[in-house]
Amino acid sequence: MLCASLAVGLSQTGPRSIAVDLDLGGGNLHTLFGCERAHHTLSDLAQGRVSSLADALAGTTVPGVRLLSGARAALDAANASRAQTQRILRGLAQIDAGHVVLDLGAGTSFHTLDAFVAADRRLLVVTPEATAIENAYHFLKAAFFRAVRDLASEADAYAELAPVLDEARRSAASPRELVEAASRAAARAGARLRARLREFEVFLVVNRVSPDESGNPAEPIAAAARTELGMNLRPAGSLADDASVPAAVERGVPVMQLFPGARFCTDVQGLVASLFADDSASATRAFALAAPHVHPAGARAGDEWRAPLADVPSPHRTSAPGRYLRERREQLGLDLRALHERTRIRHHYLEAIEAERFEALPPDFFAGEYVRQIAETLGIPEAKQLARHFVEKGHATRGGVSLANAVLASALPPPRPERAIPSAEELLSEFDAEPEIEAPAQ
Repeated sequence: MLCASLAVGLSQTGPRSIAVDLDLGGGNLHTLFGCERAHHTLSDLAQGRVSSLADALAGTTVPGVRLLSGARAALDAANASRAQTQRILRGLAQIDAGHVVLDLGAGTSFHTLDAFVAADRRLLVVTPEATAIENAYHFLKAAFFRAVRDLASEADAYAELAPVLDEARRSAASPRELVEAASRAAARAGARLRARLREFEVFLVVNRVSPDESGNPAEPIAAAARTELGMNLRPAGSLADDASVPAAVERGVPVMQLFPGARFCTDVQGLVASLFADDSASATRAFALAAPHVHPAGARAGDEWRAPLADVPSPHRTSAPGRYLRERREQLGLDLRALHERTRIRHHYLEAIEAERFEALPPDFFAGEYVRQIAETLGIPEAKQLARHFVEKGHATRGGVSLANAVLASALPPPRPERAIPSAEELLSEFDAEPEIEAPAQ
């Protein structure tokens, strides 16, 4: 989910982005983009059916975002060789894109660690649970050991570092303990490892945080990692546990595209800003995840990027909320078909909402939810308040009769004529009566 959202958010900064599903053996990134079946995948590259990564790229519903799918992977794809992983990474380094976001699987397989180490930005995604944090520390140790293996392979450092690395691996030493052991064995080797440890920067993202949580939950986790592991773990932000996320997954539309005003999307925008807070370079960047302003939905790939329009005050907001939604949609250059693709609301309901034909709409609860969803998709603040205005106007238009009650009343059977409640003696007499048995047909 974060990989897909980051790809969308990064594409809004100008250059195009590519989302790459490197969760080999468990790839499902295509589902989050609503791509039921990509024409080519990473498996086609591994089996030689395509000659380059560029040939395996698929378009998405988001302008400026392409997908390299991991679907239809072989059952043993999770055990990809280092040669296969390096071939993919070399291909990504040559691809034409502003940003490449790699979705890595959980665990410490070598292909996951190699991709994580090779990235320009490394994002470690955890949930605020003790077991997840413990696994995160274990992953960090494994990643750093993988990052320094090339030092031990160099001829002038092999004799000094190889035995230290072997002992540290057997004892599950932390990176800080590894540097200290190397420094005791050989000052030069220790200095080289210490420099590598300083350079090995990882961004920490805490996912599914309660919206009521105060402060930054990533701070104490990063502080503990610096103390216990000696690693440069930078808090990059947190992501709210937002109901919009599973709703978008259910519809097969990226949450950044379907609910741009959701709290989760605001958090992703903050994460994008945090990743570039101290970087003015515009070169292609690769982001690896071990675990915005949305472009107008009617645009096509290759269009010039346009900043989202501010919410313009309108006298129709409260007096004619349906008309206000139509004005906002037209202001963004969208047609009803594009809005339907984003919301999955039926076309005739969209028309009825904008025309305020309340008699053609479902009960108030559903109509209000449709209006709220449309408002959020169009980037309108206070979407719930607008939905309430719409429902209230519909209630007044129908003369104070709730549509939900009217529909319910029409579905109820007609009342039965009243009859006297039978006495106990009458009930017992009916119970004791001999049943009448019909003679079987000849």
